[in-house]
Amino acid sequence: MSLGYMGTCTLMVEDDDLAIYTYRGEDWNLPEELRAEIEAAEGEFSIEKRCFEKPTIRTRIHRLPNGKKKTEVKKILHTVDWGKYLEDGGIVVFKLCGLDGYSSEKGHRPGHILSCLLGHLFREYQETGDIPKKAAFVK
Repeated sequence: MSLGYMGTCTLMVEDDDLAIYTYRGEDWNLPEELRAEIEAAEGEFSIEKRCFEKPTIRTRIHRLPNGKKKTEVKKILHTVDWGKYLEDGGIVVFKLCGLDGYSSEKGHRPGHILSCLLGHLFREYQETGDIPKKAAFVK
C-alpha cells in the first residue's frame, strides 16, 4: 500500500565539482484539477561532489576448512546528514518543485520530495560509486 507520493530527479549538468538536478513530485491524494498544475512545476538543486560520501569498507580474512584463506570485503552504507550540507552550501536549492512549494504554503513539512530524493541519490552513490543520473521513489 502506498501513501500516494512519487518523486523523480534527473541529472542535467555535471562538471568536476558540481552536479545539477531537476526534480518533480506527485501527490495522488490531491484533487485532479489541482494536481496537474502543481505537478507540472519542476524544481532544481545542485550538489557539490564533496557531499557524496563513500561507504565504509571492511575487509576480513577467513580461514577455510581446507587451510586456505579467503578475503571478504563488505561495504557498510550510512545515512548522509545532508542537512549539514544545506547549511554549509554544499547543497543549494534553486527552486522547489510544485508539490514541495505547495506543501510549504499549506504549513506542511517543506521539501518532502527533495529530502526523499536526496536520500536515494546518496544511497545509490554509496552502492555503485558513481554519481546517479536519475533517482526515483514511490511512497
